[in-house]
Amino acid sequence: SLDIGVNSANRNTIAGTFALGTNSTLRIGGGGTIPANFSTHAIDASSTIEYYGVAQTVATLNSSQNYGNLVISGSGLKEVNGNIGIAGNLTVNAGIFSVNTFTANRTSAGGTLTVANGAALRISGSGTIPANYSTHVIGATSTIEYNGTSSQTIADLNSGQNYGNLNIYNSVKALGGSITVGGTIAFGGTPNRLTIGSNTLTLQGSITG
Repeated sequence: SLDIGVNSANRNTIAGTFALGTNSTLRIGGGGTIPANFSTHAIDASSTIEYYGVAQTVATLNSSQNYGNLVISGSGLKEVNGNIGIAGNLTVNAGIFSVNTFTANRTSAGGTLTVANGAALRISGSGTIPANYSTHVIGATSTIEYNGTSSQTIADLNSGQNYGNLNIYNSVKALGGSITVGGTIAFGGTPNRLTIGSNTLTLQGSITG
């Protein structure tokens, strides 16, 4: 395990390889991201990269590499700057993880997508829940926010999971299946319409907005 903390471990000129081997872990704090100036990335599928700082960019990787396990913790906003692939699990333990208009899909079916209590997953553009995760673990006080300005599909969840809090902002959203929301549904922006269609929406909390 290497914990960079608020420091950096950059290469001084562009070249070389940054490698994470079997079961290894890289932890990045502060406002940092992946060590810079390495031309080649070699990331083992069993490795873990954790962003635990405040405001951070979750970097795309070189050499067509995918993250092994990706962990989002700490506080503030962590956001991707391009499409990323994940070979293992995606875990949002704390703070806000924004996929912006990009994707953070698993490279093949399997693994677990976790959004823990108090944490948030933000999805913009026309995107929906990161795909190909066989298991969902969604905290009762977590928030999943669909805030794209294009039409979005609100996905039904795997593993019999319910949404904690659900935010619906900025465009028309449609249910992709029947869902249960254990907390609050918050509407905001214009337009902010939800189309249920032939599905079922079960609300155990309240509606705001």
